[in-house]
Amino acid sequence: MLSNMSRTAAFLSKLSTEGKSIAILLFLAFVPFLGMLPMFFFHDPSGYPLGAYALGWLLGSLAGALSYWSIVLISRMLLSKSDAPLYAPVLLVFARLLLYAIVLVISAICTFQPGWFGGFNAFNFYTAAAGLIPMCFVSILTYFLERKKDGGAPTSERGSHD
Repeated sequence: MLSNMSRTAAFLSKLSTEGKSIAILLFLAFVPFLGMLPMFFFHDPSGYPLGAYALGWLLGSLAGALSYWSIVLISRMLLSKSDAPLYAPVLLVFARLLLYAIVLVISAICTFQPGWFGGFNAFNFYTAAAGLIPMCFVSILTYFLERKKDGGAPTSERGSHD
């Protein structure tokens, strides 16, 4: 057990800051999901499957991790010295917003109008929305970790204040 933990720690220490952040997001996706697995065996009195909470969390969390990855990709595109077209980052921004909308609309229909999908109610709206939230905190954490690693503000922000 200890050797597995040391191998995991060695793997995580080799990752970039963005890689560590994505690993944290995936950890925050799967650990609560595993904790909610027993809910698949229960239904509330109205017949709503409690496993929908776990699947909603997983859907929102994976969408949040994919969203974070797209933010990293956009920043790399914009900061690269190449003459890459500007439409690619703009398309990724709209794709990320579309991803949020798809996750929230599908989970809302599953929660509030399952008849529209023929009774399909696998995703809970509230936990899908909550699953998107850790990405915001991990983004802020990444910023502060990167800033600490670089020794403060980037040189472009340290300009002289004459």
